[in-house]
Amino acid sequence: MTNNNSRSQLVFFFVVISFLFAVFFITPSLQFISLMTVLNVILLSPLVKILHKRNVSRTLAIAIVFVFSGFFVVLALNGLTSIVLTQWTSLAQAIPAFSDQLIIKIQNIETLIKHKFNIEFDFGLSTFVSQAGLKSTTWLLSNATTILSSIASTAFLVPIFSFFILKDGQKYGRELLKLVPQNHYSEVVTTLKKTSLSLGKFIRAKAIEAFLVSLLTYIGLLICGSDYAIVLALIAGVTNILPYIGPILGVIPALILLGFNWPVVLVYLIVNAIDITLIFPIMVGKLVNLSPLTLLVAVAVGQELYGLVGMLVSVPVAASIKIIYQEIVSVLYAETPH
Repeated sequence: MTNNNSRSQLVFFFVVISFLFAVFFITPSLQFISLMTVLNVILLSPLVKILHKRNVSRTLAIAIVFVFSGFFVVLALNGLTSIVLTQWTSLAQAIPAFSDQLIIKIQNIETLIKHKFNIEFDFGLSTFVSQAGLKSTTWLLSNATTILSSIASTAFLVPIFSFFILKDGQKYGRELLKLVPQNHYSEVVTTLKKTSLSLGKFIRAKAIEAFLVSLLTYIGLLICGSDYAIVLALIAGVTNILPYIGPILGVIPALILLGFNWPVVLVYLIVNAIDITLIFPIMVGKLVNLSPLTLLVAVAVGQELYGLVGMLVSVPVAASIKIIYQEIVSVLYAETPH
């Protein structure tokens, strides 16, 4: 009877966890806010812990971290804003001309292929690109208000959610752990600690990796004397977070805006080589420890379910599932002494 009760308690615990996950990460209006809150908490929690260990009250420690992180963010934005805005404004004005040039180049390539191989088939690639650009512009114009509203609500709610999770997260955790049956308590706590530790290390490592990729790309483009260096470097860093397709997405804007310029292509090849051989293995690779096939499946499933956000979180979620799976297997199939 006691064993059945223990199993019922464990099932109820996972039902509650699943419900909370569904509320915060499956509800469309909360998906991005929840994701950004988790990222914010993971990045700031080590600093809060350091101050709290030095006899600073938790609330004051959080306030100090928020003030200093906000100060550095404002300082960084103040230094970058003028450059980014200048390049972005110039880029926005030049995009129509670039779009027309791209369509003309595609049409020339199509014509060349038709004449060289004596093909009458109409590829329709130039028409597709033209329609895609028109649809993208229409979509942006029609959804501009919604996008701005989402940005405003995220900027307002994420700091508030982050503050209360940093302040009372341990208390919420203890309340949830009360639902765990005593004979499984140590295993559940160990699994949750391993998962949160792995997730935190992974996200901090990916943030550093994205920063280094942006910095190296920016330096390389500056050496080449390329236009829009900082905008393209930021795009390269952000897209690099996406597994496998990130570097490809990062180089496409440079090829469109700067043309197939060998020095520019060389910059991206060198940066990606440094990332693959040095930055990723040292910063991230050891933390993930997933097979290439698992990574591909995780990214595909994440993209199918939640689009871009799903692709961003697919790898850490897969790594967390692996840890949970290994802990469950070690408990259920542990060798019993004879």
